Amino acid sequence: MPYSASKTAAAALAGLSALSLAACATPYGPTNYGTYEQGQLARTEPGTVVGSRPVTFNEGNLQGGTAAGAILGGAGGVALGGDTEGRILGGAVGAVAGALIGREVQRAAYTGQGIAYTVELDNGQLVTVAQGGSQPIPVGARVFVEMGANARVYPQTGGAGYRY
Repeated sequence: MPYSASKTAAAALAGLSALSLAACATPYGPTNYGTYEQGQLARTEPGTVVGSRPVTFNEGNLQGGTAAGAILGGAGGVALGGDTEGRILGGAVGAVAGALIGREVQRAAYTGQGIAYTVELDNGQLVTVAQGGSQPIPVGARVFVEMGANARVYPQTGGAGYRY
C-alpha cells in the first residue's frame, strides 16, 4: 500500500509540475505586468500610431523550463522507483522526460502572435514596440507609450480594456 501511495504522489507531483511550468509563462501585452514591476516607475510619453504590423514571438531561451522539468521529473522518478536500482533508473528517466516536457511547456507558453506598433511621440521621436494582443490599435490613434521594465503601447482613451 505505501508503494501505491508513493506512485500516486509522484503522479500528482508530475501533474502539478506541468501546471507550475505553464503558470510561469505570462503573455506579453499592454495589460500584463510581472510582479517585479510593482512599484517601479515607468516613463510615459504621448504619441500617435503611424504604423503597425503582425509579429510572431518565438520562445527564445528554453533553459528555465528544461531545468525545472528535469528537477521535478527526476524527483518524481525517484519516488516511483522501488529499490535502489529502481530509484536510480526512475530518477534518470524522470529527469529526461521532465526536461523534454518542461522545454515544450515553456516553448508553447512563450510562442505567440502580436503586433509591432511604430509610434511618433509628440517630441518627434519614432519608437517601435512589439506586444501581444489580438485587438490592434488603428493607425492614427492617440496612444501612450510606457517605457519601464517593459515597453507598452495603449490608447489614450478606453483604458486597459480598450475597444474601437
